[in-house]
Amino acid sequence: MVRFPYIELDETEIIAEIQNSANKVKQHIIDNPEVQNFTNKVKQHIVDNPEVQNFANKVRQHIDDNKPALEKIVTEVQDSANKMKQRIVDNPKVQNFANKVRQHIDDNKPALEKIIAEVQGSATKVKQHVVDNQPALEKLIAKVQNSANKARQHIIDKQPALKKIFIEPSLNKVVASLTIGYLFGRPITYGLLYLIGFRPRGILKSSPAAWAMSFHRDATPRGGIVANFQSIGAVGLRFAGSFLSLTTLSGSAITFCTISAIEAINILCNKY
Repeated sequence: MVRFPYIELDETEIIAEIQNSANKVKQHIIDNPEVQNFTNKVKQHIVDNPEVQNFANKVRQHIDDNKPALEKIVTEVQDSANKMKQRIVDNPKVQNFANKVRQHIDDNKPALEKIIAEVQGSATKVKQHVVDNQPALEKLIAKVQNSANKARQHIIDKQPALKKIFIEPSLNKVVASLTIGYLFGRPITYGLLYLIGFRPRGILKSSPAAWAMSFHRDATPRGGIVANFQSIGAVGLRFAGSFLSLTTLSGSAITFCTISAIEAINILCNKY
């Protein structure tokens, strides 16, 4: 009997199991004609081939010449294994540890079995829940896919009208944009610059303007976009009231984009 910390092995049972497996393999080879045929071909090939015969004889002779050394190695390995086995058996610390582990497993076996049963029960419930709700999930997925396809097709169908808003604007929209830009371009422009962070006392911290300024690192180049916007936000523009002033043009552009965005939303929401 071989004892390890967790299991006990019987050499007789192990040898019997190995012999039983070997007999089953041997019987399978005998009962299988294809295996027999292959074996006979290999044997005949070996007999007919002098090189194979010569190699087999050399291997056999080499084994015979080194048989004492091989037997000595096998004996030493078996001796070492027996000593190790005896050392484990005779060591009270190892035996004590093995007994404690075995006792710990036995003491906690009900709790472990309960945990395993709970986990299996939860897994079964989740699986059953998924199975029970699979039709509803498939129906929901089909609805989402159908809605996405309808939205995609709706946008494709409305593309000509959306392009016409920006490429071929109506005269009324252009006149309205220029009029609003002329009348309210200054507050629109200054208000937009104020919102994005270009303030009279400097650029607002953690604003889009500060983010744009961070690309220049320590120095903001003179005449750049950030510098010009900050100058406008701080001191304003000259000739702000003229029809071709920057405030009029920017206000007209903002008004044009706003009206176009409203038209685009109206087109997309129409009959959808």
